[in-house]
Amino acid sequence: MQVFRHYCRPNFLGSLNKTLSDEEKFIIQSTPFCWLIVLDGNLKLSRCLLRELCTRWVERSHGFVVSSTVVPFTLLDVCLVIGLRVVGDKFDLENTENNCKSRSFFKTSHVSVKMIYDEIVKRSNECSIHDFCRLYILLGIPEFLFLSRMGLVPGGLFKAVDDLGELDRFNGGGLVYDFLVQSLCSTSMCMRRKTNATYIHVRGCVYLMQVCAKMVQC
Repeated sequence: MQVFRHYCRPNFLGSLNKTLSDEEKFIIQSTPFCWLIVLDGNLKLSRCLLRELCTRWVERSHGFVVSSTVVPFTLLDVCLVIGLRVVGDKFDLENTENNCKSRSFFKTSHVSVKMIYDEIVKRSNECSIHDFCRLYILLGIPEFLFLSRMGLVPGGLFKAVDDLGELDRFNGGGLVYDFLVQSLCSTSMCMRRKTNATYIHVRGCVYLMQVCAKMVQC
């Protein structure tokens, strides 16, 4: 039997959340990602449930089969669960911008969430509070919403977090939705091909699928 895996485990974020100061919380809570501060590393999603949801995914309808009916998985679901805007500008996740404050902390061409966490820990006593919050959100967004098997941070996020006050003008919900749907469609294609792969990896914020999970279990 194929085993379904995901990478949506905010372990680094959960560790940082235990030590956030009131001032840091205040700045983070002024952004659309205010809910990051309540996450911890104990979030669980049953692999059996993940498999069941992936099995029921209908690519052409972007929904799950429940009692012979396709229940749509929509942008509204994303908006209701994590409160991100589903209108406005979308930025290119892969469009790397090297000339920005957040990117200047790293010298390598590829940056992982672990590298961001290590940078935060290393600079804990010398980093300005706004730089800390930039790095915190730069860590939190990919670790919970966009993380994939390699754990790399999409290049477009660096420019996006430079101005925390401008984050609320982006269509963040649309990006999260597109990323997860693309992964579900890839998973569906992999299952149809009946490959010999032992593991099937689902990228993105799989916890959003809990919206449909209750209906699947009914």
